[in-house]
Amino acid sequence: MRTVEYSIPSWALPALINGDWSGLELEDCEKLENWMRKESAKHSRFYAIAPNESHELGFCHTNDIDNLGADCVLVPFDVGE
Repeated sequence: MRTVEYSIPSWALPALINGDWSGLELEDCEKLENWMRKESAKHSRFYAIAPNESHELGFCHTNDIDNLGADCVLVPFDVGE
């Protein structure tokens, strides 16, 4: 298994880790879906691995999903071999 880490805004974690999209606005769903589609096309596999507390980054001025400021977490993804 090879992993790649992405800076992910905390609002996206429930959808990525638990498949719970219920708390997201439509615009955020679209941003997350577009980012996942783009990134998954680069890898043989693309699954988020639940981060632990040491992965919390706090406020970041940019992130890998929408380049906007947000509280972020460094999330490892299994991207295959």
